[in-house]
Amino acid sequence: MLLIVSILILLPIIDQLLKLLALQYLNEVPVGIIGNAVNLTLVKNNGAAFGIGVDHRVVLLVLTVFVLICAVWLLLFSEIKFSSKIAMAFVVGGGLGNLFDRIFRGFVVDYIDLRFLHFAVFNFADICVSLGSAVLIFLILKPQKSKT
Repeated sequence: MLLIVSILILLPIIDQLLKLLALQYLNEVPVGIIGNAVNLTLVKNNGAAFGIGVDHRVVLLVLTVFVLICAVWLLLFSEIKFSSKIAMAFVVGGGLGNLFDRIFRGFVVDYIDLRFLHFAVFNFADICVSLGSAVLIFLILKPQKSKT
């Protein structure tokens, strides 16, 4: 349980530190870190993923809090495997990082811009949520070994 709690504390802290650096040193002009393929670009996202839900801040806040409460309940009270709990802790940790932005800034700070994919600009918290979700899906879909 110590590892789970550590993830839940450390991921939002790392996320917020990276966002503070982005706010201090970046602007809307892309800064190439790997040629033109990967840039750092400051985006103040008022919506959810891909800018969905712009101008629906209260709905996003309520939905995020509800999902995080459900996930924390599962972490604390369910009989799921430890590997699933770690993956879920990544989802919750990333979700907390973006929730802090919505509550205290009114927008989510995004800064990682993968130009080679023509993808949305995102942040460390988004990576945590995506990684945790992908691992959870893999663990759910993975064939179980029979005990016979």
